[in-house]
Amino acid sequence: MFTLGLVRRFSAGRALLQSSVKEGAPLNIHVFKAGKPAVALKDEEYPDWLWTLLDKEAQEAQLKATDEFRYMRKQAKKLHRQKLKQNNFLAQLRKRPPAPHTAGSARESPFSMQLLVMVVALGAGFAIGRTSTRQNPPRDLFPAGSTTTVADLRASSFSSPADYALFQRCVKKLQNELNLSSDDVDEELWRVITENPGWSSVLWSHKDTDTAKRYRIRPRDAQQLAVVMKLCQLYRVPVQVGVPFDGYKTDQYGLTVDLGRLDRILAYNERTHTVTCECSADVGSFANSRGLSAMNGAQPLDLALSWLGLAAPGDTVNGYPLASLKSAKVVLADGTTFTASRETLRILAPLGRRFATVCEMEIALEPHTDECLVVFQTRNVDRLVELADHVASPLTYVGNFGFAHCSLQTGESVGVLKVDRKQAQSVVKMARRLGETHVVVPVCELHPRAPSEVGPTTNSVAKLVVSDNFAQGRLTELGGAGVLLNEGPEWDAVRRLKLAIDPNKVLNASETLVTSSTQP
Repeated sequence: MFTLGLVRRFSAGRALLQSSVKEGAPLNIHVFKAGKPAVALKDEEYPDWLWTLLDKEAQEAQLKATDEFRYMRKQAKKLHRQKLKQNNFLAQLRKRPPAPHTAGSARESPFSMQLLVMVVALGAGFAIGRTSTRQNPPRDLFPAGSTTTVADLRASSFSSPADYALFQRCVKKLQNELNLSSDDVDEELWRVITENPGWSSVLWSHKDTDTAKRYRIRPRDAQQLAVVMKLCQLYRVPVQVGVPFDGYKTDQYGLTVDLGRLDRILAYNERTHTVTCECSADVGSFANSRGLSAMNGAQPLDLALSWLGLAAPGDTVNGYPLASLKSAKVVLADGTTFTASRETLRILAPLGRRFATVCEMEIALEPHTDECLVVFQTRNVDRLVELADHVASPLTYVGNFGFAHCSLQTGESVGVLKVDRKQAQSVVKMARRLGETHVVVPVCELHPRAPSEVGPTTNSVAKLVVSDNFAQGRLTELGGAGVLLNEGPEWDAVRRLKLAIDPNKVLNASETLVTSSTQP
């Protein structure tokens, strides 16, 4: 065994070795044997395999040198192309006209022009959005701390003066726009309205009192009602909304909107027992036919007032308890229509139809209950307290209504006991012994008989009294419940109104009021 040592082993050394062999230069190749000194070989002593090895090494070195040369040439071309692109780009920049450099240039300013444009756009959008929100606020937003009062709110022109010519033009325009038939509009005799002390002129006075006229219009849906309210506000025509009843005085002036045709059941959800109906629909009969009731969620006082045809401000909407309503479609005095939540209805309910009319309702029905209301009509409050002590049940007392369309006479009072059917029998027996007039009404059958009545004008203020301690016979007065806004201080609910009924937005600012000299 022996080991062959070469002087150089790198590729460059191997190339030099082969070139030396071809040129005849001497090679110093030594052979090492174990335990003996190295012996130098002569040229003629080189074996064939060594020459083969040298040829192979030389070929590999040549191929590698060729690959390296190609790679270097490729890289040089790539660098040349990049240099050409750079030169072309610089040449194009030199051809452009120089940008003016001012003191506020982008190089000298800490903010770029793009950032400045973005900030200006955001600021303008914020300002426009804030202005739009103020002009068109969400209808269901009533923040605390608002200073809006009754005097700030614009109602429909219920008592505003308007001449007879404007009144006739308003009715004619309504007939044309709504395509009303003779069944939709009634033209009735109307007595002349005397001069109001607060106005300087007479309300459409007429020479012949027998030929003075008034109109009653019957809209078929909420859209037509909105058009009527808008035109009456535009032409300054007094308008009153509701369902006139027997005995209602006819010495009212202006246009009467009869809601009697809005009596349809629009939808019913079997799963949630929710009914969507118009304001004059007979929801009570509809609910009873399905073994349900729309009045269970109310307090005894609300039920009694609804049954008597009265309205408790803030507690009922169209005679139905506010707790049973989920939402409602409301038409404002200027014809604006929107969907109000329960909280909005709680604020709008005391204001009456001069400000808003609930034309559609979504009511949650409940299963029947065995509770009954025992309603007493009396002039002796002590007897009501005695009845309440006998059954140990809370008594709701309503006094001094005196409304013309009710069976109550001036000075009479109403007491209401809410008991179950078994207790109702004992209460009836005691009422007969005391000689008190009474009526037993099952709660499940209770519903407004005329939910959209137009209440007559009255100056009487009702007092709501509830007794919690009948053993001592004390009645605690809760406060006045007058329905007229011009009586006493403003309602606290009105103070909480924000711009939802903005006085500047109820009457559209883009529309000008029509005068008698304006062309139709």
